Amino acid sequence: MIVAWKLSKNKSMDVTYKTILKSFHLVPDFAGVIVCDAGSENLGVLPRKLLIGKGIKQLVAKKDIRFSNSMVEAVFRQFKQKFYIKPAKNYNSLYKTIYKFVLQYNQIIPHSSLEGGTPKEIFNHEFVKIDYRKNMKVASMKRREERREEFKNSPG
Repeated sequence: MIVAWKLSKNKSMDVTYKTILKSFHLVPDFAGVIVCDAGSENLGVLPRKLLIGKGIKQLVAKKDIRFSNSMVEAVFRQFKQKFYIKPAKNYNSLYKTIYKFVLQYNQIIPHSSLEGGTPKEIFNHEFVKIDYRKNMKVASMKRREERREEFKNSPG
């Protein structure tokens, strides 16, 4: 699930810091692992300071672990292929496109890796498992339509 994100014109340690801080407000009891690349914006003193004493280990892709942060790259690939079809006119337009993508990714689009659940359903322990693999296309369309209806009828 995409827990927190920020749009910025530049990569910076401050942006990473604020994004991690935002995620702590949304998921205060998180403990586990954060996988990042070796960019200075991720490995600087500010982001590392946030993780101290929280039970969160920071692993650097291709250094601390063999693989890359391919799960994150897969999310970006979906965004580029399905939402960012043409360049945004301005910052606000791009922000709205990303916002819409994150909502749909988390709440509407069933994921086969989650056996037909959405990231939000799995995160909130709300997912009722269906026989997703038996007929993925039908199940996916049904779940997507259910999620769209719930999304339309939700406040905000």
